[in-house]
Amino acid sequence: MDAKGRGYMEGLPFRGLALVVRTVKDVYLTKGVLLAIFFLFIPPLISIYTLTNAQEGFKDWWNLFSAFGLILYLQLLVLLYCLVYGSSMINEPLDSRTMTYLTMRSAKRFEIILWKYIGLVFSLQLMFSLSIIATYLILGSHGPISDIRSNLDILLILLFTVDMGIAVYVALFSLFGTAFKHPLMIGILFAFFWEVIMVYLEANVKKVTMMHYLQSIFRSNRTISEAIDLGDATGSVFSTIFLLVMIILLLSLSMLILSRKDVN
Repeated sequence: MDAKGRGYMEGLPFRGLALVVRTVKDVYLTKGVLLAIFFLFIPPLISIYTLTNAQEGFKDWWNLFSAFGLILYLQLLVLLYCLVYGSSMINEPLDSRTMTYLTMRSAKRFEIILWKYIGLVFSLQLMFSLSIIATYLILGSHGPISDIRSNLDILLILLFTVDMGIAVYVALFSLFGTAFKHPLMIGILFAFFWEVIMVYLEANVKKVTMMHYLQSIFRSNRTISEAIDLGDATGSVFSTIFLLVMIILLLSLSMLILSRKDVN
């Protein structure tokens, strides 16, 4: 490797860290972050409402938490946030011409997608984790503290499933943002028609939705599978591997499309 190649490789981690930090700042320091945080804390607010209005409390609060995890988090908030943030991850720099600035600072195009993706996924996973943990603790206060400890496996499987959902949907919608001029409309149709409606069809078509594999991971927990019956599920190991392969494929397609775009 020549001196130029060695210099590029040595500078790679520093450019990557700079892009990750910049992306995290873009998420947390924008005007819309307060609105984003507010919607993420609707589930904890609903949990507080149920706590204050329960006459004698209720048993099996973890079943309500599981329903929140499936309906509010996986099928609504994860899709919505990944659509908004993921579609603008590359589309916004392309529209504002800041992509030219980034490439002029010796950052390769594949690096821009990779490091911005990591920064965005980390930012969203952190926000969602805080919301989910708050919801769990609030609902858990309905019963003895031993129930909170004994149902930690439900909390952990939801955190893992949401993390996987964020990772795969950010990769998907960033591909839309890279490939299309106006990705939001296409993303809305895909997210709330294909991923939400088609996943409930009895036909095998649901197995070509990523939501099916996320639901399968979530329902691999016995308590959740007994509380939520959605028909046949795919094995959790296969589902995880499938989603990881999809993430790699979607990011690779984004990198290929961006490499062929005129960003000047």
